[in-house]
Amino acid sequence: MKNIGPIYKKELKQNLREKNANIMMILFPIALILILGTALSSMFSTTSIELDGVKVLYTKPGDFQLEQAFNSFMEQGSKMGIEFEEINDVNAGVERVKRAEYSCYVLFEDDPRVIRLYKNDRYRFEASLVEAMLYAFAERYSAIAEVVR
Repeated sequence: MKNIGPIYKKELKQNLREKNANIMMILFPIALILILGTALSSMFSTTSIELDGVKVLYTKPGDFQLEQAFNSFMEQGSKMGIEFEEINDVNAGVERVKRAEYSCYVLFEDDPRVIRLYKNDRYRFEASLVEAMLYAFAERYSAIAEVVR
């Protein structure tokens, strides 16, 4: 234990003599922070999502309350750039999605009460995004419907 003091002093003096190493240990992290901060600052500045060219077909739900809730869902989607178009013929809607005219088709069935989503593989990202939004809508709507009962 007596020998630690002189060893500590020797190592401290030796480290203080190496000025280049000390400068690099101080300046390199500061320079790296500045460079990465400048390069990545634009990645975190956007707060709104805008989707251009996402087209969704839908069939109007038969239930009035569900229709009102879906209308508010469409308003939120329209703010993000999603285009909604109503169609009454189920087969025509599915065919349009197959022909890649639309990203997906939302079908409301009354008996049993189900929301079906037909997606096109060509627009996989857009369709998956609409699917996630529709899933959140369905969860929120079913929770509100349970509270109302």
